[in-house]
Amino acid sequence: MTSKSVARNCEDVDETVLSYAEVKALATGNPLIKEKMDVDNEVARLRVLKAAYDSQKYTLQDNFTFKYPKLISEANSQLECVIKDIDKRNMEDGKDFSIIINGKLFDEREKAGTMLQSLYNKIPKGEELHVGSYIGFELKLKKNLFYEKYELLIHGNLKYTIDLGDSAHGNMLRIENVLNNLESKMENIETKIEEYKRNLEQSKIEYEKPFPYEEALKEKLSRQFELNSLLDLNKKDSEVIVDEDALNKEGEENEDFKEQEYDEMAM
Repeated sequence: MTSKSVARNCEDVDETVLSYAEVKALATGNPLIKEKMDVDNEVARLRVLKAAYDSQKYTLQDNFTFKYPKLISEANSQLECVIKDIDKRNMEDGKDFSIIINGKLFDEREKAGTMLQSLYNKIPKGEELHVGSYIGFELKLKKNLFYEKYELLIHGNLKYTIDLGDSAHGNMLRIENVLNNLESKMENIETKIEEYKRNLEQSKIEYEKPFPYEEALKEKLSRQFELNSLLDLNKKDSEVIVDEDALNKEGEENEDFKEQEYDEMAM
């Protein structure tokens, strides 16, 4: 949930259960038992760090294998589309304003914007309606699915979205500004591509880095095994399983025997 690497398993911590060997070591004041507890804690800590390292390593591998190559490819495709849209826009550069709305040609922004606003009630929520074209770019009107807001979609090689306001004249200026600022969009995409490439290379570098506490973990694991051997903890303590029913039955038999013996003595 937090996107942080955490241990994937846990042990029962409701109560502390000591084996026979550990109890014996504590009872005799064996200093090795304290060292073992310290070593066990350090091993647990280092294993959590190792799990986080392994998780991060998989993420880094995914970054330079799939994530960033895909992002770079998509950004390059967008860049090509924006360049084509700039060329299309430049073909009409320098000409007087003209736009087609609802099949009619307008050369005045105010009238064109008013005609666009008259189409608001004709579009169902969440759907798109073709309303005209501007310098070769198709214009579609869209109504927000949840709010009384309208958007204008400019379709070229890419799709550009404009939030429409209350000003008829201002909405026409928004259309012009989006297409006039395509160079800025191109620069933003180029910046993203460079960032993706840097992240890809950095992911490769980080992926090659070894776990910094590998030697410490090996050393602690080795010492843990030695302490377990010295404390005889590698051998499982024999368990005595007590059958309560058998005990109760044995108790009843003992009582019967005592009663029988008492009766014989009385006779």
